[in-house]
Amino acid sequence: FRRNTLHYFRKVGTGQSGTWTGPITLDTLASSSNSQRVNSASIIASRTSPKVAVVYTVPSAQGLIQQQRYDNDIWYTESDSVGASWGARINVTNYQRNVASFTANLGAFGLYDTQGFLHILYRAQPVDANPYATTSSFFWGAFS
Repeated sequence: FRRNTLHYFRKVGTGQSGTWTGPITLDTLASSSNSQRVNSASIIASRTSPKVAVVYTVPSAQGLIQQQRYDNDIWYTESDSVGASWGARINVTNYQRNVASFTANLGAFGLYDTQGFLHILYRAQPVDANPYATTSSFFWGAFS
Protein backbone atom coordinates (compact mmCIF):
# COMPACT_ATOMS: atom_id res chain seq x y z
CA PHE A 1 0.00 0.00 0.00
CA ARG A 2 1.17 3.49 -0.76
CA ARG A 3 1.61 5.95 2.08
CA ASN A 4 -0.75 8.48 0.53
CA THR A 5 -3.77 6.21 0.04
CA LEU A 6 -6.61 5.62 2.51
CA HIS A 7 -8.01 2.08 2.23
CA TYR A 8 -11.03 0.45 3.85
CA PHE A 9 -11.58 -3.26 4.45
CA ARG A 10 -15.06 -4.63 5.20
CA LYS A 11 -16.18 -7.89 6.79
CA VAL A 12 -19.72 -9.17 6.33
CA GLY A 13 -20.73 -11.84 8.84
CA THR A 14 -19.59 -12.80 12.29
CA GLY A 15 -16.83 -14.93 13.74
CA GLN A 16 -14.98 -17.28 11.42
CA SER A 17 -17.82 -17.40 8.89
CA GLY A 18 -17.51 -13.79 7.76
CA THR A 19 -16.22 -12.68 4.37
CA TRP A 20 -13.69 -9.88 3.93
CA THR A 21 -13.76 -7.48 0.99
CA GLY A 22 -11.24 -4.83 0.12
CA PRO A 23 -9.19 -2.93 -0.05
CA ILE A 24 -11.63 -0.23 -1.07
CA THR A 25 -9.78 3.02 -1.81
CA LEU A 26 -11.47 5.93 -0.08
CA ASP A 27 -8.93 8.65 -0.89
CA THR A 28 -5.80 8.66 -3.01
CA LEU A 29 -4.38 11.92 -1.61
CA ALA A 30 -2.55 12.46 -4.87
CA SER A 31 0.73 14.19 -4.33
CA SER A 32 3.62 14.31 -6.75
CA SER A 33 6.06 14.29 -3.84
CA ASN A 34 4.29 11.31 -2.20
CA SER A 35 4.52 13.23 1.08
CA GLN A 36 0.85 13.96 1.67
CA ARG A 37 -0.59 11.57 4.23
CA VAL A 38 -3.53 10.77 6.44
CA ASN A 39 -2.57 11.77 9.98
CA SER A 40 -5.37 9.81 11.61
CA ALA A 41 -8.69 8.25 10.66
CA SER A 42 -11.77 7.13 12.58
CA ILE A 43 -14.55 4.83 11.43
CA ILE A 44 -18.03 5.68 12.70
CA ALA A 45 -21.08 3.44 12.38
CA SER A 46 -24.67 4.42 13.08
CA ARG A 47 -26.67 2.31 15.53
CA THR A 48 -29.97 3.27 13.89
CA SER A 49 -29.24 3.21 10.14
CA PRO A 50 -26.88 1.61 7.58
CA LYS A 51 -24.67 4.71 7.59
CA VAL A 52 -20.91 4.44 8.08
CA ALA A 53 -18.42 7.31 7.87
CA VAL A 54 -14.66 7.68 7.84
CA VAL A 55 -13.35 10.94 9.28
CA TYR A 56 -9.68 11.78 8.78
CA THR A 57 -7.11 14.56 8.93
CA VAL A 58 -4.81 15.52 6.07
CA PRO A 59 -2.29 18.36 5.91
CA SER A 60 -3.82 21.45 4.31
CA ALA A 61 -2.50 22.50 0.92
CA GLN A 62 -0.44 25.27 2.51
CA GLY A 63 0.63 23.01 5.38
CA LEU A 64 1.93 20.50 2.88
CA ILE A 65 3.93 23.13 1.01
CA GLN A 66 5.35 24.52 4.26
CA GLN A 67 5.89 21.04 5.77
CA GLN A 68 3.81 22.04 8.79
CA ARG A 69 2.25 18.95 10.38
CA TYR A 70 -0.08 20.99 12.61
CA ASP A 71 -1.84 22.71 9.69
CA ASN A 72 -4.56 20.17 8.85
CA ASP A 73 -7.94 19.88 7.20
CA ILE A 74 -10.72 17.52 8.28
CA TRP A 75 -12.20 15.30 5.57
CA TYR A 76 -14.93 12.69 5.62
CA THR A 77 -16.66 10.26 3.34
CA GLU A 78 -19.92 8.52 4.08
CA SER A 79 -21.65 5.29 3.08
CA ASP A 80 -25.38 4.65 3.36
CA SER A 81 -24.93 0.95 2.49
CA VAL A 82 -23.03 -0.35 5.55
CA GLY A 83 -19.73 0.38 3.77
CA ALA A 84 -20.47 -1.39 0.47
CA SER A 85 -20.23 1.87 -1.50
CA TRP A 86 -19.03 5.35 -0.61
CA GLY A 87 -20.00 8.93 -1.42
CA ALA A 88 -17.77 11.84 -2.36
CA ARG A 89 -15.00 13.04 -0.08
CA ILE A 90 -15.82 16.31 1.67
CA ASN A 91 -13.39 18.79 3.24
CA VAL A 92 -15.30 20.25 6.19
CA THR A 93 -12.65 22.76 7.25
CA ASN A 94 -10.76 24.07 4.19
CA TYR A 95 -9.92 27.28 6.06
CA GLN A 96 -8.09 29.96 4.11
CA ARG A 97 -4.69 31.02 5.42
CA ASN A 98 -4.89 34.67 4.35
CA VAL A 99 -7.49 35.46 7.04
CA ALA A 100 -7.66 34.54 10.70
CA SER A 101 -9.19 31.07 10.96
CA PHE A 102 -8.63 27.69 12.61
CA THR A 103 -6.62 24.55 12.02
CA ALA A 104 -7.30 21.02 13.20
CA ASN A 105 -4.88 19.04 15.30
CA LEU A 106 -3.85 15.55 14.20
CA GLY A 107 -7.01 13.70 15.28
CA ALA A 108 -10.68 13.79 14.33
CA PHE A 109 -13.56 11.72 15.61
CA GLY A 110 -17.22 11.37 14.87
CA LEU A 111 -20.53 9.97 16.00
CA TYR A 112 -24.02 9.52 14.64
CA ASP A 113 -26.95 10.78 16.67
CA THR A 114 -30.23 8.87 16.93
CA GLN A 115 -31.61 10.79 13.93
CA GLY A 116 -28.74 9.63 11.71
CA PHE A 117 -26.81 12.91 11.57
CA LEU A 118 -23.01 12.72 11.58
CA HIS A 119 -21.20 14.92 14.10
CA ILE A 120 -17.47 15.50 13.66
CA LEU A 121 -15.32 16.48 16.62
CA TYR A 122 -11.77 17.76 16.50
CA ARG A 123 -9.49 19.95 18.52
CA ALA A 124 -9.00 23.27 16.74
CA GLN A 125 -6.45 26.00 17.19
CA PRO A 126 -7.04 29.62 16.16
CA VAL A 127 -4.61 30.69 13.44
CA ASP A 128 -3.47 34.23 12.71
CA ALA A 129 -3.99 35.74 9.29
CA ASN A 130 -1.03 34.87 7.05
CA PRO A 131 0.74 32.60 9.58
CA TYR A 132 3.36 31.65 6.97
CA ALA A 133 4.41 35.26 6.32
CA THR A 134 8.06 35.91 7.12
CA THR A 135 6.98 38.56 9.63
CA SER A 136 4.59 36.22 11.47
CA SER A 137 5.42 35.07 14.99
CA PHE A 138 2.66 32.45 15.00
CA PHE A 139 3.59 29.19 16.77
CA TRP A 140 1.96 26.12 15.22
CA GLY A 141 2.52 23.80 18.18
CA ALA A 142 0.38 25.84 20.60
CA PHE A 143 -2.43 23.27 20.94
CA SER A 144 -3.46 23.05 24.56
